[in-house]
Amino acid sequence: MQGVLARIMVHTSRQPGLSEVFTELFNFAENEFYIVDHDISFELLVGKSIAEINRYLKNSIAVGVTDGGDKVLIGSPNDIVFNEGNALIVIEEEDNPLRVLQDAYPVTAAAAIEQPRQEATNILVMGESAILEDILLEYAHYLESGSVICVASNCEDVGHTISDGAKVVLEKAGIAMKTYGGITSKRSVLERILSESSPESVVVLADRNATDPETDDERIMQLLLYLREYRERHDAKFSITSEMNMDHNRELAAATGPDDFIIGQHFSALLMAQVSYNRGMRRLFDSLLSHDGFEVYMKKASRYVAVDEPIDLFSVAQAVAQKGEVFIGFRQKKGLRFEDPVVNPPKFKDDMKQIQEYVFGADDCFVVLAENAY
Repeated sequence: MQGVLARIMVHTSRQPGLSEVFTELFNFAENEFYIVDHDISFELLVGKSIAEINRYLKNSIAVGVTDGGDKVLIGSPNDIVFNEGNALIVIEEEDNPLRVLQDAYPVTAAAAIEQPRQEATNILVMGESAILEDILLEYAHYLESGSVICVASNCEDVGHTISDGAKVVLEKAGIAMKTYGGITSKRSVLERILSESSPESVVVLADRNATDPETDDERIMQLLLYLREYRERHDAKFSITSEMNMDHNRELAAATGPDDFIIGQHFSALLMAQVSYNRGMRRLFDSLLSHDGFEVYMKKASRYVAVDEPIDLFSVAQAVAQKGEVFIGFRQKKGLRFEDPVVNPPKFKDDMKQIQEYVFGADDCFVVLAENAY
């Protein structure tokens, strides 16, 4: 579980808004993953690719298949085919029979759009935790060469707490590491670190060896307040991803900073509950949270479709599939703020007869399953 939490923290720290997506997908409320091993619609869907199947599904999204055994197949929706004996992996609101169209919905073809290049980034990781090394190794798989990870800790000699193996992995990936030792809970020290490191993302770790979790949460809460104050005062744009030991403190920290992601024991509980409910979910989550294969990303809508023009979600899914990825939701900007991401958004209006059209702006993002962030 420690490795899984490290992956989630790395993903959410790099992509603001992704935390809400994970929470919804792993929760038992609203939209979540289901593995459907039999359904009356299979007669119509068998033999079709995931991209083709998504032109039939009215209120759910197909993302992959299982082979009837231990293998989870999630990849390019054009290449993954739903065959006899497979189970279908879908995202839907409830575990009900699939609602399908009798004929594939006619989609609008999307013109090819140039894909932006991934850029180097600066990350600040604060705290002393057994999860630190897992986080550093995860970042090595995702950050571009030229990126910098700064590790700040109350330990004066923080550099010696990180193994040579982790340092070698980062070096091979072209990622520099800088360490800050000292009393990082002091406002003046924290401001100097933030000024020097200029992070795009800050990760705050809990002390898993703390004898008093409440006291450690107080330390984290104080850090979060300082970070948010600095961000507002200097108009800084960094996101904050933080651990919290106690769930009631997590809820308080999340309420006072709704745009930040606070991860706690609730997330472990969600994962464990999903796995215990359906053992196949463990393989699915392992697949989606691994740095090998397809993972959850948020990417600009403008890389797939024309902005400021109405489009239906069947056509959106097809445009995303043309790039070998799976569309599962979106996040839109209204005014100066982003709204919460929407997973498995409605394709039809309330009467389920009229198609729903959306208009996406230049800042809006699609939530997709893809092999990389490019």
